[in-house]
Amino acid sequence: MKALSEIVKDQIGSFMDAKDLDIKTLAAKIGVTESKLRNEMNTVGEVGYTVLESLLEKYPELSTEWLFRGEGEMFKLKQEEKSNRTELECLQVMSKHLENISKSLSVIANKRNRN
Repeated sequence: MKALSEIVKDQIGSFMDAKDLDIKTLAAKIGVTESKLRNEMNTVGEVGYTVLESLLEKYPELSTEWLFRGEGEMFKLKQEEKSNRTELECLQVMSKHLENISKSLSVIANKRNRN
């Protein structure tokens, strides 16, 4: 099992890839020096609190669950996206129910036609 520090470093690397950022650019965006970020990413130790706090403040859409545990999606869903996803799921369930009702009605109609 990977240590938490290694998971976090891997996740930051994946985040940088997704955002097309290099260490120099990310460091500038989160307000730390390039050498600080590079050292924390490349040494055996942990990424420090300052870097993590700055990263999460600059990118509030970044999921902490994903960053620290490697679970879930990289980016948080906005409330509207969550709502849309829920509505879509409801529509899919309703569509399935209507399909089943339609099949049942067809079976009943076929039985009546035979009699």
